[in-house]
Amino acid sequence: MAKIQTFKDLLVWNKAHEMTLCVYRASAIFSKEELYSLTSQVRRAAVSVSSNIKYYLLGTYTI
Repeated sequence: MAKIQTFKDLLVWNKAHEMTLCVYRASAIFSKEELYSLTSQVRRAAVSVSSNIKYYLLGTYTI
């Protein structure tokens, strides 16, 4: 088993990052009227998943 040195070594972070990229590609086809509402909300939620994993591993995550 490989030693985890950074958050990028975690499979769960890599999957979350892939999901974020997929969400950005999928939301690119949303209508321009949704740009600052639904599109923004969906993208921020996707980024939040990988960010929370990263901050938890770094020990800077607080509830």
